Amino acid sequence: MIKSLDKMIEMRRRYFFGTIISAIAYLFLVGIFYFGPQLTGTVINSTSSCEGTFNGTVERIIDGDTIAIVGCSKHIRLSLVNAPETYQTGYQEAKDFTANLCQIGSTATINQDDLQPYDAYGRIVALVYCQGRNLNSELLYNNLAIMEKDFCSKSEFAYDDWAVNYCFG
Repeated sequence: MIKSLDKMIEMRRRYFFGTIISAIAYLFLVGIFYFGPQLTGTVINSTSSCEGTFNGTVERIIDGDTIAIVGCSKHIRLSLVNAPETYQTGYQEAKDFTANLCQIGSTATINQDDLQPYDAYGRIVALVYCQGRNLNSELLYNNLAIMEKDFCSKSEFAYDDWAVNYCFG
């Protein structure tokens, strides 16, 4: 009887310590993946701070001039251009154009406007490249957006080749 009691105590002890060791191993692995090292530099991944110039994965097309990037808490608003709103003619065409050029799951290069980094709604104001093409200028060239001339004096991109004629022409 004593031997079986000793055996039962030993089994419970092993189970207890096995559970503790498993829990510690689980927490260790979670810690490595959650708090592990992040990439740094001028080009960052989508889970980083989403400031400056960075590459990110397109998560959603909000409308013709606003997109969402995976891991960014703020939406990306195109600098200098204004596409139609939901209640305006041309809204769906502009949104579809943006969705075609910046397909969900594809990589976009975001260059935050140094002179106007955020708009009044807290969105990141930027020049956006998808498939190697400047989305801001493509919307203008295809008559799917207009130039916001009020912002030409507030944008680092106003003197870029694609914008100068619209801003000052």
